[in-house]
Amino acid sequence: MKNYIFGLAAIAIAFAASAFTSNLKTPTQYHYKSSSPNITDMRNISNWEQVSGSTSPCASGDDVVCRITYDGNLAAFDSYLDTQSADDLLDQADATKD
Repeated sequence: MKNYIFGLAAIAIAFAASAFTSNLKTPTQYHYKSSSPNITDMRNISNWEQVSGSTSPCASGDDVVCRITYDGNLAAFDSYLDTQSADDLLDQADATKD
């Protein structure tokens, strides 16, 4: 009976650890491929691509968002974009462009 209880406890701990680690979000950089300042274009996920910090350099300027770091995958980022205004996205931007 004691082994049975320890076995159940081990399974519960393993499950909890798995659930915890699967919910961790990894910061990801997304690059806005368009130069349009229109919020409809900025909310269009096809205008964004996932990049690493060493790719897709941004031009100079501060009129349009260029790159945003977001804690989540592309689907979550798409949902996030739908809730933001153009000004919000500019405020969140790691880099901007003209």
